[in-house]
Amino acid sequence: MGPSVSVIVPVYNVEDYLCECLDSICNQTFKDIEIICVNDGSTDGSLEILLEYEKRDNRIKVFSRKNAGLGATRNFGLGLATGEYVLFVDSDDWIELEAIEVLYNKSKSLDLDLLIFLVKNFDDEKKIFYEDNYYNNVHVPDSCFDNVFNHDDISEVLLTMATVAYNKFFRRSVLERNHIRFPEGIFFEDNPFHYEALLCSKRISIIRKHLLLRRRHGNSITASNDEKFLDVVEISNLIWEAFRKHNQFDEHFLKVSNYKIFYLKRWHGLINQSIKERYWELLRDDFIKISHDENLNNKLLENLYPKNKNFYLNVLKSKSYLEFEHLLLKDDFGLFVDKKLYQKRKILDDKKKELKKLEEEINDKIIEFNSIKKQFESDKKVLEEEKLSLEDKQKSLDEKYVELNKVKEELVSDKKAFEADRLSLDDRKKSLDVEYVEFDRIKAQFATDRNVFEADKRSLEDKERILDEKYAEFNKYVESKENEFNNQQKEFEQRCLAFEEEYSNKKLYLESLEKELNNNSSKFGLNLFSKFKYNAPKISIIIPVFNSTNHIKQCLESAINQTLHEIEIICVDCGSTDDSLEILKNYKNQDNRLKIFSDKSFNIFSARNKGLNKSNGEFIMFLNPDDCLDLNACESLYELVKGRDLDILLFLMKINSDINQEENANSSLIGISNKFKNEIFQYADLNEDIFDLPVDACQKIYKKDFLKNIRFIEDNSLADIPFHWETILSAKKAFCIEKYYYIKNYGQFKNVKKEVPFLDVISISNIVFKIFEQHDIFDDYSKLLYEHKISYLKENYESLSRTSKNDNWVFLHEDFLKIKTDFINSVNLLDDDSKFYQNVVKSRSYGELEYIQNY
Repeated sequence: MGPSVSVIVPVYNVEDYLCECLDSICNQTFKDIEIICVNDGSTDGSLEILLEYEKRDNRIKVFSRKNAGLGATRNFGLGLATGEYVLFVDSDDWIELEAIEVLYNKSKSLDLDLLIFLVKNFDDEKKIFYEDNYYNNVHVPDSCFDNVFNHDDISEVLLTMATVAYNKFFRRSVLERNHIRFPEGIFFEDNPFHYEALLCSKRISIIRKHLLLRRRHGNSITASNDEKFLDVVEISNLIWEAFRKHNQFDEHFLKVSNYKIFYLKRWHGLINQSIKERYWELLRDDFIKISHDENLNNKLLENLYPKNKNFYLNVLKSKSYLEFEHLLLKDDFGLFVDKKLYQKRKILDDKKKELKKLEEEINDKIIEFNSIKKQFESDKKVLEEEKLSLEDKQKSLDEKYVELNKVKEELVSDKKAFEADRLSLDDRKKSLDVEYVEFDRIKAQFATDRNVFEADKRSLEDKERILDEKYAEFNKYVESKENEFNNQQKEFEQRCLAFEEEYSNKKLYLESLEKELNNNSSKFGLNLFSKFKYNAPKISIIIPVFNSTNHIKQCLESAINQTLHEIEIICVDCGSTDDSLEILKNYKNQDNRLKIFSDKSFNIFSARNKGLNKSNGEFIMFLNPDDCLDLNACESLYELVKGRDLDILLFLMKINSDINQEENANSSLIGISNKFKNEIFQYADLNEDIFDLPVDACQKIYKKDFLKNIRFIEDNSLADIPFHWETILSAKKAFCIEKYYYIKNYGQFKNVKKEVPFLDVISISNIVFKIFEQHDIFDDYSKLLYEHKISYLKENYESLSRTSKNDNWVFLHEDFLKIKTDFINSVNLLDDDSKFYQNVVKSRSYGELEYIQNY
């Protein structure tokens, strides 16, 4: 159930006054309200103020749109309102703290369609309050105050009441039932809205209380005389149309006709002299249209008061604005206008026009010159910034070059030290080799001497003992030298290995630096020596592609040209045999955010799974190659799904045929969005409405981490359905928005429906049951599941050709036999569904089923 009152606040560049306005509404003594704030393209800090208040008070709903004017902004807010009553408050005004309580209680007690209250003015410069007759409705009889009346009761003063929208409390059903809205793209839009509401309201009353404070300041719409006052001509016609629309034009013709001419005559006296001629041209065009309707013209001339009649005829008779002014002078003062003087004034008027035209041309030239000058200064500034940037990069390059030379010098020094050590070790090795040769020579000589001494061993025992002692001593010396040599050789080998490893590492580092220097120097410093941190894309858009030449370019353009740039586009080719893959490669060469992978399965769900596995985005979207996205889709959806930390966000889908665009009936969110408007929900919140959710994966954006363990079934043509149920039952935070971000293209084959394998239909219905069982909620939804299962199987079976029905009857029969008849009797099936189930179970063949159904 909606709130009792909807307060609609249009906002445009009012940062100085907005807080006072919002505080007066938020602090009302009556609390059951919704506050709809519509930002009409403000360029100051108004939107930031609105968002801050939205965080503080959950009754405030902020919407932002491109600047479209007050009428369009109020209509937008009225379309979102859900309250029983509606109150309009301009964002630079404020209301008394008890205002809504007084208005609501009065309206309920008297069962009113429209309640009018008084308004007090506030001079923002002088800081004083004051009243005026217009807002006090002084012409309305006292009997109308605090009593119920309708427009027939006040016919004499019907056209003297204040016509503004902000001094009224409307019953919203009256506005909706009679399709009452503000005219858009025009000023003074309150007037026709006021008369329509007044004529359609059967129970009206006025209270003598000043409940709204109207701020008067230099920025108000009504504060200056300019070309917007030309709209009064069109407004006068819209007032006539309001009376015609509600069959009150003839009844009030005397007053309505005189009001129109008097209204336009009065504004002729008020508007600035500089636009009076244009005003006369609009008047003349309008009056000529009236005069062409002979009956209306005659009736108008019969009913107009003398001064209004003269004004009407003078506009019609005059051929120029100057002539019109002379006719007015004659009527007002009875003056005779000299013909020569008239001609001189006409010549002077023509000269003024020529001078004005010349002045406009000069102004155009000045504007053109200023534009060129501004562009030149902008280009100059850009070039200076680029020059400074290049100088900084050159400086960085020089520093890297100096660093590289230092590394080179260190490497040369190390190389020299290595060479010196190597030469020293070579000399040492040569010395040891000489000693080893000498040892071999002595050893050989010793063997020779030993043979000689053995011949006369006994005579040489003493010499042999001495020789043995020397030999033993020499062996010790040789052993020590061998050990020393072996140790030095091992140390040398280890130093060689260490140095070679160090030399290799430094050489590789030097080569990488030189290569990077050469590469980046050719770019004149761009990306020089930089090691950029990889930023994961915000959204991964996954597109399975198979023989999609006709639409793939449009599809890719809609993804590449998204207003959100931090995305990646993952295209998985499923084995295309046309030019689709070449088109993908051409686009990849133009945009490095596009990545191409191959999957020869000829299956879009396998391709989607591969895209999921390859994705790096924070969030995931699916896009079919024949379809396209709204260019603001990623930016708008990312802001919502990121800001609210959602698992799933659902949005609307449109069908784009050769004839027109239409909403996909299977993609509607009306029931869900009405119940959970701007609210996060889980499956448990939906009850039976859970079965109204659209199942198409392309109609949602998912958090990547949320899909960690969820993938598409790859052996079923209806894999979107189990993927939908797995995600919606797992989601902790889901949200829906009633905006169209996805466009599905059917083209000339829109009405050609491809027959789905019926075994896939049966399989999917059973897989959905298993998913509910895995989430331990099957018992809670069993009746609804069987109700939808039987309806779903019936719908798909009846869409089959007669041959397919015959082929698939056995599978349908076997599946229905698994369902307990007693349980089905407790399910709330539609009559047709119940009969279909019973007939399938009873039949023993497709022929028998066909006979039972027909006879």
